[in-house]
Amino acid sequence: MEDIRLLYMVEKHVDLILNMDGGTDDSYPWTKRDFKNIIEERSCVGKICKQQGAIVAYTVSILDDDEINILKLCVQTDRRRSGIGRKIINQYKKKIQELKKFRRITSVVKENNLQGQLFLKENGFVCREIVEQYFEDFSNGYQFVWTTK
Repeated sequence: MEDIRLLYMVEKHVDLILNMDGGTDDSYPWTKRDFKNIIEERSCVGKICKQQGAIVAYTVSILDDDEINILKLCVQTDRRRSGIGRKIINQYKKKIQELKKFRRITSVVKENNLQGQLFLKENGFVCREIVEQYFEDFSNGYQFVWTTK
């Protein structure tokens, strides 16, 4: 796999990643305002993934007391199944093992996002619960969890 770099997301990246969000199974892609609001929060971390100078993926997470909650992880449609998403997940795992402050990684995935559910399962996450009416459209979500050993 070609060299992939993960960099912190800043406001200028938002326009570049907006179109990427539309190719996901998420029926409510985030707006420019959604991204700007979330990356301004102190406990939020946004990262972009660059390959050959182009942004090919991004992730947004919230750092809670003892967990990292992945709110979004999106890989450009034509780059999926190439290891980029796995690299992002592995960076999260490495981070919680280094810091020892966090004990788990969580992510809630829409019930109709089978691709996202299978991706998390392939990366060692386990579905712990169904969260009813979690999303803005009142659809249910599945909470996936990965814990340190």
